[in-house]
Amino acid sequence: MHKGKKAYRRVIRGVFLLGFFLLLFPATAFVQGGKGVEALIIELQDENPVVRWQAAEQLGRVKDARAVNPLIEALGDGDEGVRREVIKALGEIGSPRAVESLGRMLEDPDELVRLNTLEALEKIEGDEAITLLITALKNDNSLVRMNAAASLGRIG
Repeated sequence: MHKGKKAYRRVIRGVFLLGFFLLLFPATAFVQGGKGVEALIIELQDENPVVRWQAAEQLGRVKDARAVNPLIEALGDGDEGVRREVIKALGEIGSPRAVESLGRMLEDPDELVRLNTLEALEKIEGDEAITLLITALKNDNSLVRMNAAASLGRIG
């Protein structure tokens, strides 16, 4: 093969890999890495759902209890992707204060929101969380029922 074609293919491959990397790890995620909890809490109210989603994700990684109430408020977000990430963050933080609000999310119209809720309740455990998981065994959606049973099994 001609050296020029090889170099061209390497450049194209490099550009493709860079694009793929940026798709998986948006530049804003790197910027948020250094932000404090207070700044991330403020971003939960940003008009851009991607910013809200990333703020919730970072708050879940930080696991700071100061984020629990703002995350509970964010459960009412109009974007299902944001609600999913907020639920994951609450599960990562593991605060029993979130259990009652998470229980309401078991009725969310988005199936993935309900499944994330089961995972969060499983992580939080406690009597109230287990009661909600038992209640989820009666959910209309068979996938939700199956995952509720699996969560209860893992809790023991």
